[in-house]
Amino acid sequence: MKISLPVYIARKWQKTALNSKVFNLYGPTEATVAISYFEFKDLDYDTTIVPIGNVFETQKYKIIDNELLLSGTQIFDGYLKNIQNPFATIDDKRYYKSGDIVKKSKFGLLFVSRIDDQLKINGYRVELGEIENIAREKLDIVCVAVYDTKNAKIVLFSETQIDIDTINYRLKDYLPDYMMPKEVRFIEKIPLNSNFKFDRKALCKKL
Repeated sequence: MKISLPVYIARKWQKTALNSKVFNLYGPTEATVAISYFEFKDLDYDTTIVPIGNVFETQKYKIIDNELLLSGTQIFDGYLKNIQNPFATIDDKRYYKSGDIVKKSKFGLLFVSRIDDQLKINGYRVELGEIENIAREKLDIVCVAVYDTKNAKIVLFSETQIDIDTINYRLKDYLPDYMMPKEVRFIEKIPLNSNFKFDRKALCKKL
Protein backbone atom coordinates (compact mmCIF):
# COMPACT_ATOMS: atom_id res chain seq x y z
CA MET A 1 0.00 0.00 0.00
CA LYS A 2 1.12 3.51 -0.61
CA ILE A 3 1.89 5.88 2.24
CA SER A 4 -0.08 9.09 1.78
CA LEU A 5 0.77 12.46 3.32
CA PRO A 6 -2.07 13.50 5.66
CA VAL A 7 -3.15 17.14 5.49
CA TYR A 8 -2.90 17.53 9.27
CA ILE A 9 0.74 16.36 9.25
CA ALA A 10 1.64 18.84 6.48
CA ARG A 11 -0.03 21.63 8.49
CA LYS A 12 1.92 20.69 11.62
CA TRP A 13 5.17 20.74 9.64
CA GLN A 14 4.51 24.20 8.22
CA LYS A 15 3.62 25.58 11.65
CA THR A 16 6.88 24.17 13.04
CA ALA A 17 9.16 25.08 10.12
CA LEU A 18 7.74 28.48 9.20
CA ASN A 19 10.14 29.18 6.32
CA SER A 20 9.84 25.76 4.71
CA LYS A 21 7.87 24.62 1.68
CA VAL A 22 6.13 21.26 1.50
CA PHE A 23 6.01 19.41 -1.83
CA ASN A 24 4.15 16.14 -2.20
CA LEU A 25 5.74 13.94 -4.87
CA TYR A 26 3.87 10.96 -6.29
CA GLY A 27 4.90 8.10 -8.52
CA PRO A 28 5.32 4.33 -8.60
CA THR A 29 8.79 2.84 -9.08
CA GLU A 30 7.71 1.87 -12.61
CA ALA A 31 7.35 5.58 -13.44
CA THR A 32 10.84 6.50 -12.21
CA VAL A 33 9.61 7.20 -8.69
CA ALA A 34 8.13 10.72 -9.09
CA ILE A 35 5.83 11.70 -11.94
CA SER A 36 3.55 14.30 -10.32
CA TYR A 37 3.86 16.97 -7.66
CA PHE A 38 1.83 19.32 -5.49
CA GLU A 39 2.98 22.29 -3.44
CA PHE A 40 1.08 22.20 -0.15
CA LYS A 41 -0.46 25.38 1.26
CA ASP A 42 -2.73 25.75 4.26
CA LEU A 43 -6.05 25.79 2.42
CA ASP A 44 -9.42 24.12 2.85
CA TYR A 45 -9.11 20.73 1.15
CA ASP A 46 -11.92 18.31 0.32
CA THR A 47 -9.74 15.38 1.36
CA THR A 48 -7.79 14.25 4.43
CA ILE A 49 -4.61 13.61 2.42
CA VAL A 50 -2.48 16.04 0.43
CA PRO A 51 -3.29 15.94 -3.31
CA ILE A 52 -0.74 14.39 -5.67
CA GLY A 53 -1.32 17.39 -7.93
CA ASN A 54 -0.33 17.50 -11.57
CA VAL A 55 1.59 15.05 -13.74
CA PHE A 56 4.79 16.59 -15.12
CA GLU A 57 4.20 18.44 -18.39
CA THR A 58 6.58 16.11 -20.25
CA GLN A 59 4.51 13.04 -19.29
CA LYS A 60 0.96 11.87 -20.07
CA TYR A 61 -1.86 10.28 -18.11
CA LYS A 62 -5.41 9.02 -18.41
CA ILE A 63 -8.03 7.95 -15.88
CA ILE A 64 -9.88 4.81 -16.96
CA ASP A 65 -12.49 3.34 -14.58
CA ASN A 66 -11.00 5.57 -11.84
CA GLU A 67 -7.54 3.99 -12.32
CA LEU A 68 -4.57 6.22 -13.12
CA LEU A 69 -2.71 5.22 -16.30
CA LEU A 70 0.69 6.77 -17.03
CA SER A 71 2.67 7.22 -20.24
CA GLY A 72 5.84 8.98 -21.31
CA THR A 73 9.61 8.85 -21.17
CA GLN A 74 9.67 7.95 -17.47
CA ILE A 75 7.70 4.73 -17.83
CA PHE A 76 9.68 1.49 -17.65
CA ASP A 77 9.79 -1.05 -20.51
CA GLY A 78 8.37 -3.95 -18.49
CA TYR A 79 9.19 -6.58 -15.91
CA LEU A 80 11.75 -9.32 -16.45
CA LYS A 81 11.04 -13.01 -16.96
CA ASN A 82 7.41 -14.17 -16.91
CA ILE A 83 5.89 -11.49 -14.68
CA GLN A 84 2.74 -10.08 -16.25
CA ASN A 85 3.26 -6.52 -17.48
CA PRO A 86 0.36 -4.16 -16.64
CA PHE A 87 0.11 -2.09 -19.82
CA ALA A 88 -2.71 -0.83 -22.01
CA THR A 89 -2.52 0.64 -25.52
CA ILE A 90 -4.77 3.66 -26.04
CA ASP A 91 -4.71 5.73 -29.25
CA ASP A 92 -1.50 3.94 -30.26
CA LYS A 93 0.17 5.05 -27.04
CA ARG A 94 1.42 2.67 -24.35
CA TYR A 95 0.19 3.32 -20.80
CA TYR A 96 1.25 1.77 -17.50
CA LYS A 97 -1.72 0.72 -15.34
CA SER A 98 -0.71 2.02 -11.91
CA GLY A 99 -3.36 0.22 -9.89
CA ASP A 100 -4.04 3.51 -8.08
CA ILE A 101 -7.56 4.88 -7.76
CA VAL A 102 -7.59 8.67 -8.24
CA LYS A 103 -10.04 11.46 -8.87
CA LYS A 104 -9.78 15.00 -10.17
CA SER A 105 -10.25 18.09 -8.03
CA LYS A 106 -9.51 21.80 -8.19
CA PHE A 107 -6.13 20.96 -6.63
CA GLY A 108 -5.24 18.45 -9.32
CA LEU A 109 -5.29 14.71 -8.85
CA LEU A 110 -6.25 13.11 -5.54
CA PHE A 111 -5.02 9.65 -4.59
CA VAL A 112 -7.93 7.63 -3.19
CA SER A 113 -6.67 4.08 -2.71
CA ARG A 114 -5.26 1.00 -4.39
CA ILE A 115 -7.52 -1.11 -6.59
CA ASP A 116 -6.64 -4.09 -4.37
CA ASP A 117 -7.88 -2.15 -1.32
CA GLN A 118 -11.30 -1.44 -2.79
CA LEU A 119 -14.35 -3.55 -1.96
CA LYS A 120 -18.12 -3.46 -1.86
CA ILE A 121 -20.13 -3.59 1.34
CA ASN A 122 -23.94 -3.68 1.14
CA GLY A 123 -23.68 -2.41 -2.43
CA TYR A 124 -21.46 0.55 -1.47
CA ARG A 125 -17.93 0.96 -2.80
CA VAL A 126 -15.46 1.20 0.08
CA GLU A 127 -11.79 2.22 -0.01
CA LEU A 128 -9.87 0.88 2.98
CA GLY A 129 -7.29 3.62 2.51
CA GLU A 130 -9.95 6.27 3.08
CA ILE A 131 -10.92 4.65 6.39
CA GLU A 132 -7.27 4.59 7.46
CA ASN A 133 -6.63 8.22 6.53
CA ILE A 134 -9.59 9.45 8.56
CA ALA A 135 -8.78 7.16 11.51
CA ARG A 136 -5.14 8.30 11.60
CA GLU A 137 -6.16 11.96 11.62
CA LYS A 138 -9.06 11.80 14.08
CA LEU A 139 -7.54 9.21 16.41
CA ASP A 140 -3.87 10.13 15.96
CA ILE A 141 -2.83 6.47 15.76
CA VAL A 142 -0.84 4.22 13.43
CA CYS A 143 -3.38 1.79 11.98
CA VAL A 144 -4.36 -0.37 9.03
CA ALA A 145 -7.89 -1.37 8.03
CA VAL A 146 -8.63 -4.85 6.67
CA TYR A 147 -11.82 -6.62 5.69
CA ASP A 148 -12.77 -9.81 7.51
CA THR A 149 -14.51 -11.76 4.74
CA LYS A 150 -15.61 -14.59 7.06
CA ASN A 151 -17.51 -12.27 9.38
CA ALA A 152 -18.22 -9.49 6.85
CA LYS A 153 -16.77 -6.65 8.89
CA ILE A 154 -13.96 -4.10 8.85
CA VAL A 155 -11.23 -4.66 11.43
CA LEU A 156 -8.78 -1.95 12.46
CA PHE A 157 -5.28 -3.06 13.48
CA SER A 158 -3.70 -0.38 15.69
CA GLU A 159 -0.28 0.13 17.28
CA THR A 160 -2.08 2.02 20.05
CA GLN A 161 -4.41 0.33 22.51
CA ILE A 162 -7.81 1.87 21.92
CA ASP A 163 -11.32 0.48 22.41
CA ILE A 164 -14.02 0.21 19.78
CA ASP A 165 -16.35 2.58 21.67
CA THR A 166 -13.77 5.37 21.44
CA ILE A 167 -13.34 4.70 17.73
CA ASN A 168 -17.09 4.81 17.16
CA TYR A 169 -17.45 8.05 19.09
CA ARG A 170 -14.63 9.86 17.28
CA LEU A 171 -15.35 8.60 13.76
CA LYS A 172 -19.15 8.54 13.64
CA ASP A 173 -19.33 12.05 12.18
CA TYR A 174 -16.80 11.27 9.44
CA LEU A 175 -17.65 7.75 8.23
CA PRO A 176 -20.97 6.18 7.24
CA ASP A 177 -21.99 3.10 9.21
CA TYR A 178 -20.99 0.64 6.48
CA MET A 179 -17.42 2.02 6.58
CA MET A 180 -17.09 1.99 10.37
CA PRO A 181 -14.65 -0.52 11.91
CA LYS A 182 -16.57 -3.14 13.89
CA GLU A 183 -13.52 -4.46 15.73
CA VAL A 184 -10.11 -3.16 16.75
CA ARG A 185 -7.05 -5.29 17.43
CA PHE A 186 -3.88 -4.11 19.13
CA ILE A 187 -0.61 -5.07 17.45
CA GLU A 188 2.79 -3.98 18.73
CA LYS A 189 4.21 -3.47 15.25
CA ILE A 190 2.32 -3.49 11.97
CA PRO A 191 4.21 -5.82 9.59
CA LEU A 192 5.90 -4.43 6.48
CA ASN A 193 6.23 -6.06 3.08
CA SER A 194 9.38 -6.29 0.95
CA ASN A 195 8.85 -2.67 -0.14
CA PHE A 196 8.75 -1.51 3.49
CA LYS A 197 5.05 -0.65 3.27
CA PHE A 198 2.31 -1.82 5.60
CA ASP A 199 1.49 -5.44 4.74
CA ARG A 200 -2.30 -5.70 4.62
CA LYS A 201 -2.18 -9.33 3.40
CA ALA A 202 -0.15 -10.39 6.43
CA LEU A 203 -2.73 -8.77 8.72
CA CYS A 204 -5.58 -10.57 6.95
CA LYS A 205 -3.93 -13.87 7.90
CA LYS A 206 -4.29 -12.89 11.55
CA LEU A 207 -8.08 -12.66 11.35
